[in-house]
Amino acid sequence: MIELGVPFSDPLADGPTIQASSQRALKNGVNLKEVFLLSRRLKGIKTPLVLMTYFNPVIQYGFRVFVARCKESGVSGVIIPDLPPEGAALWVKEARSVDLDTIFLTSQPARWNG
Repeated sequence: MIELGVPFSDPLADGPTIQASSQRALKNGVNLKEVFLLSRRLKGIKTPLVLMTYFNPVIQYGFRVFVARCKESGVSGVIIPDLPPEGAALWVKEARSVDLDTIFLTSQPARWNG
């Protein structure tokens, strides 16, 4: 799997290195449209392409248009770290309509042995 990160102005789930790279990418004109153009150039490779983005850009693009662009561009799945599974029903329905996988990031609470 190849993960293509979509730069975002407020990457809260990322550490300082990814945050800095996001800011640098945005300053250099990298945006969702550019990421779709890149993924389109990679379309047809055997390794699945997955986008890592935040929910705000997906909402701004519109679910239906976003999943259509993913499909057209050869994207197999999307990681949206700030979208919890319990709040994702509308997104998942739209993504499944074009056979686009949703990869959720979840955490397990630390165990306290006190």
